[in-house]
Amino acid sequence: MEDAAASAAAESDARALEEVRDREARLEAALAEAQASVANMRRLHQASQSQLFTMQASPRAMCSASQAILSIIGSHLTASGSSAA
Repeated sequence: MEDAAASAAAESDARALEEVRDREARLEAALAEAQASVANMRRLHQASQSQLFTMQASPRAMCSASQAILSIIGSHLTASGSSAA
């Protein structure tokens, strides 16, 4: 009788151990998937930050170039006006 109880307890322990190992394997797989997802999100974030910086810098450069052109035109007009007078 004690042998049967010990055997049943050993079987129960073996099943519990197997369930724990299965759960551990599932959790490790989920962790690997989550880590891959985080790595992808970081890459996307970096790419979007780079694109945003480029988009923000472009109008500034265009504005600076336009101001330089206007300044050159203004100086030419001023020089033309003073030589005509």
